[in-house]
Amino acid sequence: MKYFFNPFRRSVCPKCGKHYDPLSSSCPKCGQENKDIDPRGRCFSSLLTLGVYREIGLFLIGFVGLFLLAQFIGIIALNAEAMRYVQMGLSGDELESALTEYSSSVGFTLLVNDLAYALVFVGMLLYLWKDNRRLFRSFSNLKILSGFAVGFAMIVLSGIWNSIAIKLGASTNINQSVVEETIQASPLLAIFVTGLIAPFVEEL
Repeated sequence: MKYFFNPFRRSVCPKCGKHYDPLSSSCPKCGQENKDIDPRGRCFSSLLTLGVYREIGLFLIGFVGLFLLAQFIGIIALNAEAMRYVQMGLSGDELESALTEYSSSVGFTLLVNDLAYALVFVGMLLYLWKDNRRLFRSFSNLKILSGFAVGFAMIVLSGIWNSIAIKLGASTNINQSVVEETIQASPLLAIFVTGLIAPFVEEL
């Protein structure tokens, strides 16, 4: 069984005694180098390992938190807008029609999506408070930076190609249309949230 890799085995730090992921290059608590790392796991040595329970917690913050926050923000925004319409004298079908139009507007989409992503991003940073230094230090890796450059180039080229395709008569899906509308409505905010915060939240 020489070549069998047990994924449930834990490394024990000889310095502080902490049990941690055997594929981690160092102890997450004291930073002691993991000299017993499996050779097959060295390609993962640059990854930030947090442990099973913390990674599950991070997943729940991103997956469940994003959904719940979007719902919560949407309800508050609709109620606030409904109160404004009522003060303007709208009621019944007119009020319902105005709220339906508002809920499908670019402004509503920007408010709900961008605020939800921003709050989840802050929540993740607070959750990873002790590991933020290790997390951001990993971005100094040239491979990661080159990945950012390639990703940015793909976004630009995708936008150019999409514009050409639309002029040639092609249609876009709903998600693509929403993204394009938000970019046109607020380019800087779209680049910051859609281009930086959203991928960070979804991939972390």
